[in-house]
Amino acid sequence: MYIIGIIIIIVLMLVSTIIDIFNRFVKNGNQIKDAWSNIDVTLKRRHDLIPNLVNTVKGYAKHEQETLNQVVAAGITTATCGKTTPMAKVSRALCLQACSGISISISLKQKRRIGKILM
Repeated sequence: MYIIGIIIIIVLMLVSTIIDIFNRFVKNGNQIKDAWSNIDVTLKRRHDLIPNLVNTVKGYAKHEQETLNQVVAAGITTATCGKTTPMAKVSRALCLQACSGISISISLKQKRRIGKILM
């Protein structure tokens, strides 16, 4: 009688262990599916944001092109301003003052190059 009870207890322990292992496999499988689902959602969100990024870059490129055109126009104005007027110093100063109104930061190297052109 005791042996049958021990065998039943051992069988119940084995069955509960097998059920526990099966439940772990199911839980791990669900976690894997959930992780892949999160990756898919993130990739779709990024894919949806790409057109916004492209439009932002296009707008910035347009702004940079306009800024470059203004800098080139200011450089041409400054370079020709001092050479075509009889009062070179006054006109050069006026041209530089007019060009400084453009809200662009010009590096020191570019300022030296413009200065050499004017001299």
